[in-house]
Amino acid sequence: MKASVLPLLTAGLLAFLGHDANAGLIGDSITLHYSLTGASTTTDSFTAVSGANITCTGGGAGFFAAGTGGVGTPNVCSMLTAANATQTILFGDDTVSYSFTGTPANFSAVPINQFDFQGLDLGTPITGAGVVVAGMSGPSNGDLVTGSSSLIIKMSGVAVLESPAGFTVTLETIPEPWPLATLAFAVGVITLTGRRSFLQTN
Repeated sequence: MKASVLPLLTAGLLAFLGHDANAGLIGDSITLHYSLTGASTTTDSFTAVSGANITCTGGGAGFFAAGTGGVGTPNVCSMLTAANATQTILFGDDTVSYSFTGTPANFSAVPINQFDFQGLDLGTPITGAGVVVAGMSGPSNGDLVTGSSSLIIKMSGVAVLESPAGFTVTLETIPEPWPLATLAFAVGVITLTGRRSFLQTN
């Protein structure tokens, strides 16, 4: 193989690595359903941005963050109605977070009381999730249900114990075998090409 192929292969490898590094939730088209026993399920669709995406300010009021494409009051705010409190839904590259500030309150202890996020594209299927909680009685890892591109967070009976409070769910994925095989092949070819070029010039 000619040495001139080396820069091309190197560029391809860097592009491959860059694609994996940039895979994440930011920019994904998200659909959020909120289900509560005895009430109609709400639905909101928006584009995930880094940080706060939806803010509910109590009594059904709230707003979408700039860049999400959301218009008007988010429907989920008709569920997150705690008085004298601000509740926010946030996104990171591989995280979904909820924050609460204001007078502590409880989520209703009914059979179904949950966030349901759809369209979570991390580049490879979601295989699990873990949660870190502060100032709240839940949710626990057992309250998380994941699909290949979805996350349900069960909130029934969860109490806000102090302010500020919240939780962060980190999504887990396992890289698919074929990208790893492709990466190994590319590294091998580059190494071999570079070695041949070195031998030809010495």
